[in-house]
Amino acid sequence: MFVKVHKASKTPAANNKGSCNTLAQYLEKENIGKAPSDKVPFFNHQYDSVAKGTAVAAIDNNNRHLTRKDNKFFMISINPTHREMQHLIQRETGLKNVNDFSQLNTAQQGKVFSAMREYTRSVMDIYARNFNRPNVQSGKDLVYFAKVETMRKWKPWEMAVKEGRAKAGQLKDGLNVHVHVVVSRNDKTQTTKLSPESRSRGGKQQLNGKAVEQGFNHEKFKVDCGDKFNSMFKYNSVDKESYRGKQGEMGIGAGVIPDPGSITKKAARAAVNKMLQGSFNTERQVVGNIITAAKILTNPSSAIDVVKQKLLSIIKGASTGAEL
Repeated sequence: MFVKVHKASKTPAANNKGSCNTLAQYLEKENIGKAPSDKVPFFNHQYDSVAKGTAVAAIDNNNRHLTRKDNKFFMISINPTHREMQHLIQRETGLKNVNDFSQLNTAQQGKVFSAMREYTRSVMDIYARNFNRPNVQSGKDLVYFAKVETMRKWKPWEMAVKEGRAKAGQLKDGLNVHVHVVVSRNDKTQTTKLSPESRSRGGKQQLNGKAVEQGFNHEKFKVDCGDKFNSMFKYNSVDKESYRGKQGEMGIGAGVIPDPGSITKKAARAAVNKMLQGSFNTERQVVGNIITAAKILTNPSSAIDVVKQKLLSIIKGASTGAEL
């Protein structure tokens, strides 16, 4: 499962500093030409069916204290793998080894849509809590609308298109069910601005006389969303389906290097990769602990020297790396 908050500057068909109407219209693309009874509606935290105009108005009018330069909304995409969708479909409908959504009848598709709506609401609960604001504890405190889609098309920049194995605009094979969420910058009370582009750095700031954590931790959000899918649908994900987060950005575990005033993660990682050349996996774990021990250093070059010296000792068999 891969859940992503898109950068405002890269939201498709939208200017995040204005109305979300253009984005909502874009998300109606799979409904074009369908009978009203066959169209997939927007939904939010409370209702399974929300008219497009109602959804747009809810976001556009939730803009108190936002200036013309502020982003008014953000987009989140929820992207299950083919295997995850096969599992969900079997769980909800009893059908095994489904490879295309068209294999499901209307009633079966409805069960899948319902499951995806409930999972999306859980994702938005996680999104809300990730801001660490006392007045924003769940999706009920947010203003958002979402849409389940069932198809994907090849994009010109994708490798399969560049290599001639697929054509841009061609529908992708397999199960491509996914969800787009459009969420307001403001909370429901319009008293708290919530920007996922304010990234978590582990620091604190004063808010209404209380110390609160700064920013939005994208790595933790992605991991928590994947774990929620697994627990919600009793799914055992394989490694390539599980987002484990970037070292040093989860805020937990070994290898965490504080920001600011410490060595740069990229510089240290580059030195490690250069020395290991893709080998010595066990020693690579040791190096992670070495970097942690070197976090008191504020000079990147000094930290890299520590790593190099310890690595040479490991390679020569003179050290295990456990001394630090």
